[in-house]
Amino acid sequence: MAETSNNTILSARDIYKEYKIGKTLLRVLNGINLDIQEGQVLVILGASGAGKSTLLHTLGMLDTPTSGSIHFKGENLSIANQSELAAKRNKVFGFVFQFYYLLPDFNALENVLMPCFIGQSMFKAKPKKENTEKAVQLLKRVGLEDRINHRPDELSGGEKQRVAIVRALINDPEILLCDEPTGNLDTHTGREIQELIWELNERTKQTVVIVTHDERFAKTAECVVRITDGKIVNCARN
Repeated sequence: MAETSNNTILSARDIYKEYKIGKTLLRVLNGINLDIQEGQVLVILGASGAGKSTLLHTLGMLDTPTSGSIHFKGENLSIANQSELAAKRNKVFGFVFQFYYLLPDFNALENVLMPCFIGQSMFKAKPKKENTEKAVQLLKRVGLEDRINHRPDELSGGEKQRVAIVRALINDPEILLCDEPTGNLDTHTGREIQELIWELNERTKQTVVIVTHDERFAKTAECVVRITDGKIVNCARN
């Protein structure tokens, strides 16, 4: 269910993903076709096991499809080599996950700066002044000006997710990919994180793709894709 448009920034074509478990072949994605428009918030809804996280990881080239192709602005990422993909993942995509994945021995500011050290020795290189200033401003923007020097174990779940979102934004990615960003949070904090993502999209016009089982996301997203058993069963615009 793809929509052809000159504004398409990311597209999936005939995506299949299979895993072999012993003698059993498990098909997780079953012929996905999807176009994502530049600047939109697109939500992928589905029950646990529907294949939505696998689809998101495939869109961001964290995982490779068994067959089919992923295109970014017309460029076929599925035929790129590993170094090219690493560069794309660091610059084009920003990733936000359910479990934050913050490094426990580093404070909020240092965690945010980690993507800036890709390709360097993070324990020898010093962060560029402009990167540090940018990270501080982003942390202030999401209400963490008093938590900049706090380590993850000193932060609440909502604060950790805000740090993770800022880390995903530090390299100015064109596409923000969020995998169950509120799945590990209580209802109130989850709503705050959802509002933050929408606010950032409105301010930066950045493309955002969110996979979730939370129906609340469907109410305000520009486009809602529903996935069942590895197939898109509905694609609708609000």
